[in-house]
Amino acid sequence: MSNWEETRRLVLERDGYQCVSCSTKLSSTGADVHHLLPRSMGGSDELTNLVTLCDGCHAAHHPNLAGASRAGFPCGQSLAANRSR
Repeated sequence: MSNWEETRRLVLERDGYQCVSCSTKLSSTGADVHHLLPRSMGGSDELTNLVTLCDGCHAAHHPNLAGASRAGFPCGQSLAANRSR
């Protein structure tokens, strides 16, 4: 298991596999781990800088990076569950 995989698992467990923004319960594969302070701005992979988000909430935090494929997904919905739309 890589260091990131272990860090991700610890964040998901700490947050109860639940989006910290909208409280949606998530599976491991449907959860995003978000950097509160982006790495590009000096943020780290420390647990205190990471939170669990659903796809919709994660896209809302990155409106300029979300792209058309993530646009329009409400909180709690997974991209994988909506690819057939």
